[in-house]
Amino acid sequence: MKKKIKIKLLPHQKHLLKSKKNYVCMICGRGAGKTYAASLLCAISALTGDRILVGAQNYKSLSINLFAEITKRLDEIIGFNNYHYNRGQTIIEIPMSRGVIYGFTYENIDSCRGYTEINKLVLDESALSPPTVLETVGPCCRGTGKDPQYFFLTTPKAGSWFNLFVKNKLEKDPNSIDVIKARSTDNKFISKTEYEMMLGGFTNETLIRQELEGELLSEQAENSVLAGVYYHKGHDPMPLEGYVNIGIDASGFGKDKSVITYRIGNYWMQKSYATLNGQDCRLEIRRMLQLNPGWKVNGICIDMAYGESLYENLCQEYEGVDLINFASKPVDDQYANIRAEMYFDLVRKIREGMKITDDIEKELNVTLFEFNNSGKLKLVSKDEIKMVLGHSPDQSDSLALTFAIGDKVYEKGKEAIGTTQEYYCDPED
Repeated sequence: MKKKIKIKLLPHQKHLLKSKKNYVCMICGRGAGKTYAASLLCAISALTGDRILVGAQNYKSLSINLFAEITKRLDEIIGFNNYHYNRGQTIIEIPMSRGVIYGFTYENIDSCRGYTEINKLVLDESALSPPTVLETVGPCCRGTGKDPQYFFLTTPKAGSWFNLFVKNKLEKDPNSIDVIKARSTDNKFISKTEYEMMLGGFTNETLIRQELEGELLSEQAENSVLAGVYYHKGHDPMPLEGYVNIGIDASGFGKDKSVITYRIGNYWMQKSYATLNGQDCRLEIRRMLQLNPGWKVNGICIDMAYGESLYENLCQEYEGVDLINFASKPVDDQYANIRAEMYFDLVRKIREGMKITDDIEKELNVTLFEFNNSGKLKLVSKDEIKMVLGHSPDQSDSLALTFAIGDKVYEKGKEAIGTTQEYYCDPED
């Protein structure tokens, strides 16, 4: 005899369960009922024979929160004796339908490699997942004979790959995506007192819009390196004289671009190249110095990734050429590595009045910082920045590299140079 279960669902939860689109995004304020909807989606799908892959932030979120809710739904529908739950491996099997629910965490996404014939991918709090999550788990959704569905249930996060992913899908392939939005107040099971207490925890209007209203904000994230920085944009010429720091970000096997930046104090210019080998790089710098006879080379810093051939060629002609390993130890112990240190030195110059282009502004706005386990400042991975931008942050990397050895020589010669001219880079270069 079939068991009749009465389940009260909110409109946005019903929408999630009925959607047939390839990409289904439930973008909600906190407390809007995402976890309940995800657990019911997984339970019903498994009972109809689907194989589901479920992701969460960490093991605690996966086992104590999401899988606990899934087992509650299964208990309500078929009873706890009719499915098998392997807690250690976070796998639920339903013999009667042959449906399976596999769990994995964003901390260990490689654990799901090898899974196949997945019908549905469910990513809880997907805005907090790494930008490479779909690259890793997407290939698991094959061999079913029908189109898989990807479900994203999350509170949005400004500056995240997820926000950009949704916006790009809506612009380029709107028929493939279903965006379901809900505010915290749309959950009628939250009392007025509970909501007011949630609201009282926020003093920032932007965060209220994001965390409670569930808005996909385009504003910069609060942990962007440019957050709270007053800066100028524009175009001023480089000084005719001065000690120049040169930063070079080399492209790898034709990917992205190679960029050379020349900087004197607060003034800089840069040029991008589709390809740039060691000899061409040396000739380009020589040409630039011939055009500007008043420039003296303070130092040349090259990103170690793909930069070795450039380093070998430049060492033949110049002193003070350095290969910079972004993961190497910084001078200032408050930073986790030299990459973070040189970026924050760059931001310090911007505070002092160094102007930036639209492209540099865009790259720095999505360059987010966080603290590691030792309490030191670090930047999010370049993979995450590339996912948001759609390309590598070549221009800001090249500019930041001009700070890898500091301005010591320039500062000593500053009075002799005697320039107070305001600056900046040619956006066409």
